[in-house]
Amino acid sequence: MYDGEMQRKPNNRMQNRLRKPRQARLPKRLMRNVGFKIMTTPFDSIAYGPFKAAYHRERVDADFKAHLVSYLTEELLPQVTITPEDASGSVQAVFDDDKNCGPHSAVKHMYKLSFTFRRGRETEEIEDELVYDPATGDWRPRWPHPLM
Repeated sequence: MYDGEMQRKPNNRMQNRLRKPRQARLPKRLMRNVGFKIMTTPFDSIAYGPFKAAYHRERVDADFKAHLVSYLTEELLPQVTITPEDASGSVQAVFDDDKNCGPHSAVKHMYKLSFTFRRGRETEEIEDELVYDPATGDWRPRWPHPLM
């Protein structure tokens, strides 16, 4: 840096934007009032667990849930053919025992997703096993195929 040059400070507003996790955006047709609560995504109703392994109880935190909702919104929701009025589902560990959660375990990040979208009498269901990468926050199907 030369004596006459001023050093430019980073824009704090831009840095804060880069640190915030990406929020899933849904088409307006999927946002609706449910009593006093506004349903922003059908995946708000996911039940997590119960988990027997301490590893899974600790792993399933706000970041885990946000990454899952983001993945499902981007990958699963476009495949749904009905506009859901109601939805419910659960996420459970495929191998939910402390003996399967060691430091070099290949199965401790596998989860089973069961989810149902409903509109009147129409339903669409999915049951699949997903793999989570906690280092990157990425999700993928355990076996390569479309989710629905």
